[in-house]
Amino acid sequence: EQSRLWGFDIATANQAQGELYPHNWNLMVRWSRATSNLMRDWLLLQFRRGLASDDQGTLFAAMQRQRASGGLRVGQVPTPFAAAFYSPKQGSFFPRITRPLTARAVVLYVGSGNGPASEQWCRAFNTDAGTRRQLWIASKGAALAALRGARECKEALQESKCPFAGVRSIGAARPEESVFQPPLRDPQKLAIGWAGTVPRGVRVCEPGRLACLWAPSSLS
Repeated sequence: EQSRLWGFDIATANQAQGELYPHNWNLMVRWSRATSNLMRDWLLLQFRRGLASDDQGTLFAAMQRQRASGGLRVGQVPTPFAAAFYSPKQGSFFPRITRPLTARAVVLYVGSGNGPASEQWCRAFNTDAGTRRQLWIASKGAALAALRGARECKEALQESKCPFAGVRSIGAARPEESVFQPPLRDPQKLAIGWAGTVPRGVRVCEPGRLACLWAPSSLS
């Protein structure tokens, strides 16, 4: 089942709290006609947008187009293999928090070439392996700390709801290490504003035109 990617064509890390928005540091692809079409579409959209521009928006658009036209199946990489920090407060980089995990973190998103930090993060992430937890960083220079449960999380972040703690929509009974089905945007509602031309989240074309692009307003 793992070699078939649990039935999905592509799985990515997710940097949004709701519907999946790809985080391109972590991609898994099962080669097929659908993913071949996806990669070609992604490349052409990137040429159109600019090679140095954000490639996550173009992948997002290509995924929706292929979901609508070719039946592309999109999954989410499980947290133990996509352990990364995200910014829950719009307009502020800190605090930073991860998605929940219980198993050991196997793949972490750490700056390249930062060996000592990688070792430190591995220890911090896995000290409480076997306990459901979210890691967080309160401010720049602060140490990583574990939040065990919704109450600790809400108190630490002073929020009424713990961010990035949503449950799986489908496949919740699968092992934590398996790719799963996240909430996905309706492909017919896709519209992405080109960066630098309009404010993020503003539509620049009619809904349903899959050649247009859309970007969530609060991403890390």
